[in-house]
Amino acid sequence: MINEISLIIPVFNERETLPGLLKSLGELLADVPKSEIIVINDASTDGSETLVPDSVRLINSVKQSGYGASIKKGLHHAEFSKICIIDADGTYPPEALRTLLEKYNGEDMLVGKRENIDLSPLRKPVKWVINKFAGFLTGEKIPDLNSGLRIFKKTQAMKFFSYFPDGFSFTTTITTAFLTNGMTVNYEIITYLKRTGKSSFRPFADTRDMLLLIIRNTLYFNPLKVLLPLGAFFMLLAVAVLAVSWRMGEILDATVSVLVSVSVQIFVLAFIADVVKQNKE
Repeated sequence: MINEISLIIPVFNERETLPGLLKSLGELLADVPKSEIIVINDASTDGSETLVPDSVRLINSVKQSGYGASIKKGLHHAEFSKICIIDADGTYPPEALRTLLEKYNGEDMLVGKRENIDLSPLRKPVKWVINKFAGFLTGEKIPDLNSGLRIFKKTQAMKFFSYFPDGFSFTTTITTAFLTNGMTVNYEIITYLKRTGKSSFRPFADTRDMLLLIIRNTLYFNPLKVLLPLGAFFMLLAVAVLAVSWRMGEILDATVSVLVSVSVQIFVLAFIADVVKQNKE
């Protein structure tokens, strides 16, 4: 079992589930030699912060900043080298955290792979497309891209701190950051309970935003993965246009020139972006 952990819980209006969760997690972490629970209250309006016992570190935000901002604030205050994040909405039972604590074996990140996720017929194909796309860009199979329960090394996460967003895309960003930088990411099956309340999922807008986020993250962390295939596509398109137009007896030299120029510019941009990335490291 892991020997030290800082457990970060972002909270916004979780009055119904927070007391029971904190009690169960406190009992669970009693077996960990060095541990702490940090609740980041993101300006709740239901009095959630008043239910946090003295044994738990409470950090209040003056105004609502977002899920990712709360986790980043927790990272700044965490004392121990291993970090765990868990949602406060009751979807991750304490047994799920126990599983990760027992299975953690020193990897850079261990993600709780959710079982029995109750997705609507519309969300299932969207999730499949996003996971496959992220897998292609990172070069790794990703069983659960944005699970809200995971353990990771603080030192590794802090390398990408400036890239982490303030919103719900924090988990997607940290997953792609670790994978595109060759870090060890493992997955362990956990129990996942049904969320209460109505989902705020927007099929088209959220899918678009998630795909753009994955592309942006990959451009941050592995620009050659995105730009080299794109440059090659335009170069092949130029060759195809040249071949077809030549067979037709009228070469479209202007079109070919534009396509070749676009391809070359993308290749140059790819290598410049990669040099910038290497210098940041």
